[in-house]
Amino acid sequence: MSRAALVAALAAVVHPGGGPFPPSLAVTLSNDRAGARPVVVTLALHTELQCGHLFGGTVVVRLPAAERVPTTVPARSVLVAGVPSRGVSVDGRTLTVQVPRPMGVMCAVMGPGTAKIVLTRAAGLGNPIRAGSYRISLTRAGAQVQARFTVR
Repeated sequence: MSRAALVAALAAVVHPGGGPFPPSLAVTLSNDRAGARPVVVTLALHTELQCGHLFGGTVVVRLPAAERVPTTVPARSVLVAGVPSRGVSVDGRTLTVQVPRPMGVMCAVMGPGTAKIVLTRAAGLGNPIRAGSYRISLTRAGAQVQARFTVR
């Protein structure tokens, strides 16, 4: 086994999400009022990044059952690090976001960082109609993280 393969295997054992530290998630809303629509939802995912970028693949966002979600979400309405996603599929309250590939030459440096995923107003999301605390989860590379937000 090559040294690089050994290091990758050990990193997967240390943390199954692919990095040597546990990922975390924070969520903010542009409007925290019950029933508000459309609302911008910003997810700040602290995870392992390549040269400061999420790299390819998908991010699965599970919204609370009370969240109002349209049947379709335009790809351009979801930004990953400020760049429109390559596509979004909707299955009930679950959004599967295709992460855009970074343009140009990519370095090989892997390290901790924060990637922002913004579900813009154009995504058409609406807050639950009842005040309360709600949970949102995000899955990336087999690792799931959760965060709570409050609607007043």
